[in-house]
Amino acid sequence: MGELVKLQRCVIERGQRILVIVEGRDAAGKDDTIKSIVEHLSPRDTHVVALGPASNREQCSWYLQRHVSHLLAAGEIVLFNRSLYKRAGVESIMGFCTKEETEEFLETVPAFEAMIERSGITLLKYYLDISKQEQWRRSLLRVARRTGRRAGSSPILQRMTARRRETTIA
Repeated sequence: MGELVKLQRCVIERGQRILVIVEGRDAAGKDDTIKSIVEHLSPRDTHVVALGPASNREQCSWYLQRHVSHLLAAGEIVLFNRSLYKRAGVESIMGFCTKEETEEFLETVPAFEAMIERSGITLLKYYLDISKQEQWRRSLLRVARRTGRRAGSSPILQRMTARRRETTIA
């Protein structure tokens, strides 16, 4: 992790700005990856953004507007935990936005990224991928940890397994 500390010192000294976007499947390890990146960095100059559900006001605003306030000042590193591209993935799949809203997002996000880069911000995007089997295994372990039960014994896990069998058979 010494190299990340050196990078941060360089960013601070030169007044650079780095925006890191970490995307990936559920249970791919985004949180742990981000945790391991920031654990040795200065919390004054490193920020993690993991936006929750949009408020009523934010739902009536331009989708990317809620992200702008989290953009960085000179000498800072900001990590977005999946928050920027949810509209194209999770939100559209789960029905949290319309087809038109998804299309609007897909049309505007390249221009938004270009504006970020033209302003002098270094934009880095990472996608963490795992197999569906590993995703399933990690999801089972996550539910077991939350419920305090042995993997497979929780009613939630049993429903998940039944649902998985149904979709596999169909």
